[in-house]
Amino acid sequence: MILFKYLKKYKFLIFIILILSICRIYAELELPNYTSSIVNVGINQKGIEDALMLKMSSKTYSTYSLFMNEEELKLFNKAYKEDSGYYKLESVDKDSKKKLNITIEEVAYTIYTLMSSKQLESSILNNVRNKDYLYNYRKEAINKIKDNKELFLSKVAVRFVEEEYKNVGIDTNKISNEYLKNTAINMMLITFVILFISVTVGFIASRVAASIGKNLRKQIYEKVMNFSTLDIEKFSISSLITRTTNDITQVQNSLSMILVIVLYAPLMAIAGSIKVLKTNVNMSYMIALGISLIIVLIVISFIYAMPKFKAMQTLLDRINLVSREILTGIQVIRVFGREKYEEQRFDKENQNHMKNEKAIIKVIALFFPYLMLVLNALSILILYVGSKQVDLGYLQVGDLLAFLTYSMMIIFSFIFLTMSIVIIPRASVAAKRIDE
Repeated sequence: MILFKYLKKYKFLIFIILILSICRIYAELELPNYTSSIVNVGINQKGIEDALMLKMSSKTYSTYSLFMNEEELKLFNKAYKEDSGYYKLESVDKDSKKKLNITIEEVAYTIYTLMSSKQLESSILNNVRNKDYLYNYRKEAINKIKDNKELFLSKVAVRFVEEEYKNVGIDTNKISNEYLKNTAINMMLITFVILFISVTVGFIASRVAASIGKNLRKQIYEKVMNFSTLDIEKFSISSLITRTTNDITQVQNSLSMILVIVLYAPLMAIAGSIKVLKTNVNMSYMIALGISLIIVLIVISFIYAMPKFKAMQTLLDRINLVSREILTGIQVIRVFGREKYEEQRFDKENQNHMKNEKAIIKVIALFFPYLMLVLNALSILILYVGSKQVDLGYLQVGDLLAFLTYSMMIIFSFIFLTMSIVIIPRASVAAKRIDE
């Protein structure tokens, strides 16, 4: 595309904008995770992040130990040390913590099933020396879970942790408030980072676009000053004025948009889609439906509006031509009494430009209500289907909110691209006229 040739001299600055855009996308995609954590962990789980208790009673420690094999028990004993009649969690490495968390989740669920059937005490008393039986019973109980095993085990384990904290005197409200505070601080820091990157990218893009605009005006001016009378007649003075002013402004604005939006939007759409696929929400087809409807709108708008955009610059040339002829020959017009005719002539060109402009505005006016209809309908559909899954226990509220946010991010990326598609063709026409 002819527009991109103007950017060749600014490769380093474009590279910086690209890196900053990637950092911004990464930061923006982290915010829904924090929102999800606030709801799931901070509110629903009282700030309890996993099944590993910071402190537990001797009775709980002994009961949990009965349902573990030798390897798991060794890791369990290493992680928890006795202190004043209680067992406290020591610092453990990431892999050991992950393994131990899975083990304790399974043990907590096994105890939950035995408590539900009122068989906990009898099972422990009858098989206290037969640990293999209790371990095998645990594995059988876990294998019976068919859907959303990880989510279900986590929920049960967190409830056990909450009850145990009450028994050993740990204030869960304090844990919840501390978790919410830390999460909010992290979100604020990320927001400031996004703000800084956005301002920096906008500043660099504006400087690059303004510099290109300045150079183009200078080059056109120097070129026109060397034109012969024949060359001036070939292009016409009105067209040369439009090319020096309006056309360059169109190119400058479009280049600024390319650097800020066109580099950002596709990357956000791709990264957002990857994030959606990694969530526990199986509603990706809804995003595909929303994007399909928007693409249909883009294609229809593009087919209708593109010829109008191409005609806009020519119509503007005609207005400039008529205006210049009227101003240049104003005395002759008055002498021969041609004022009415010239007014009608100018009005005709003005009406043509107005009709073309109105046609474009109609497309834009219809585009945004339709767009908001698609977005709101998609939000309602996601919330409706998601609420059913939350009610069945297959999904957490925070995950649903994160999925909804990711969906809006992806769709808005396509909207930004749409805005670019509408503006860039007009700028391309202007760039070709400048290049002549």
